[in-house]
Amino acid sequence: MKNTILNIPRNIGFVVLLTISILGITIAADGGVFDSNSACDTVNIKSFGAVGNGTTDDTAAFQAALDAAMTNGHAILIPGGATIRVTSTLTYLPAESKHGPRIIGQGRGKSKIKFDFRNGQPLFKVWNQTAGQFIDGGGFSDLEIYSPSGSLDSQGSVFSLSGWWSWNIDNCYVNNVHGDVVTVPDRTGESSFEDPNASECSYGLLTRCRFQYIDGYGYASHNSVYASVRILRCLLAECKEGAVLSGGAGLYIISSGFGVNGKKDSAWNPTILIQRQLGETGQRFEIIGNELQGSAGPHIRLQGAQDGIIARNRFNTDPWSPWGSGSYPTLGIDFDPDGVAGAVNMCIDIENNFVRRSTTYPFTFIDFHNSPANNVINVRNTIWSNNAGSTGLTKFANVPSGCDIVITDPWE
Repeated sequence: MKNTILNIPRNIGFVVLLTISILGITIAADGGVFDSNSACDTVNIKSFGAVGNGTTDDTAAFQAALDAAMTNGHAILIPGGATIRVTSTLTYLPAESKHGPRIIGQGRGKSKIKFDFRNGQPLFKVWNQTAGQFIDGGGFSDLEIYSPSGSLDSQGSVFSLSGWWSWNIDNCYVNNVHGDVVTVPDRTGESSFEDPNASECSYGLLTRCRFQYIDGYGYASHNSVYASVRILRCLLAECKEGAVLSGGAGLYIISSGFGVNGKKDSAWNPTILIQRQLGETGQRFEIIGNELQGSAGPHIRLQGAQDGIIARNRFNTDPWSPWGSGSYPTLGIDFDPDGVAGAVNMCIDIENNFVRRSTTYPFTFIDFHNSPANNVINVRNTIWSNNAGSTGLTKFANVPSGCDIVITDPWE
C-alpha cells in the first residue's frame, strides 16, 4: 500500500511521528512536502554501478536505474556524500500511463548531480509519448544540481517535463547552470511523437527550492495550454528571467523571493512574465506574499493575463545587482502589450502591496501604457514606505481613459 506523508514543520518545537498502519499514513517532522513511498522500495543508485566521486561518468548507471524504476516503481536514492556526474540526457519516456520517477537525496550539499554536458539538451527529460496517456506523481527531492566552473553556454534545461501530472520538485538547489531550470515545452514539431498535443498537460509543484546563477529561466511554460505550476517558498536569484508563463493554464507564486533577475541577452526582461499565446483566452495567475528585489527589468509584465491577483508582495526599488551601473529596478508592474496579438488584461486585482521607495533612482509602480486592452482592473490599498527622501516616484502612469480601471489608494 502506498504511504502518504504529512509533514510537520521543524519549528513547532516537538517531534511527532505517528504511523497508522491500517491507513498507511505517516506524519513526520521533516518539514517537506515530497510524496514518496516507504523506504523499502528505495534503491541506492550505487546498486546500478554508479561511483559517485564527481569525476567518473555515472550516466549509464543512472539511466539503468531510471529504466528499472519505470518497471518496478522504486525510488532512486542518491546517498549523502555522492556526486553523480552526468554527461548526456537522462530520459524517462513511458509509452503508456505510468507513475513518475522519484529521485531523492539526503539533503542539499550532500547529494549532488553534476550537469556536465552542453549539447542544448536537458539533464532530465520526462515525457509521455502516447496520446491520452500520462505520467502521474513522483519528482525530485533533497538534491543539489550544478555545472562545473566555466562557460557552458549551450546547456539545455535541467528538467524538461511534458505529459506529467502531479510532479513535485522539493528542496533542490540548482546553481551555475547555463540553461533553464524547469521547462514545460510544446512538443509540436517532434515528429517522433504520436500526438504533439499530448504534452500539454503538466501540473506540478516547486517547493523550498533555490535556483541561483541561472543563465536562463527559473520556470518556463512555452505554449503548453494545460500547464500549471505552483511555486511555494522558493528563492530564484540571479536568473535571466525568474518565472515565465508563455502559454499555459496557470502560474501561482506564493511566499517566494526573487532577487537580481531580469537581464537576458543584454536586454532588461521581466522577472515574472505572463503572456498570452495566439488562440488562448488568457492566463490565470496568483502572485501573493513574495519579495521582489533588485531586478533589472520590470518585476512583473502582463500580456494577456486574466482572472489574476497580485497581493501582499514587497516591491523593493533599491538596486542590488552584479551587472554594474544602470541595472536597477525602474518599474513594478508593466501592462505593455508589446505587440502580442490579443493581449487583453482583464479581471485583475492588485491589492495590499508594499512599495519601498528608492532614494536614488526613479521608479514607477504600474504603467498601463494607455492601452484600451487593460480593462476591469482594481488597484487597492498600496502601502508606500514612509521615506521623505524619495525621488522620482510615479505611482500610476499612462492610465487609459474609457476603461474600467479603479484605483483606491489611501495608504501613505
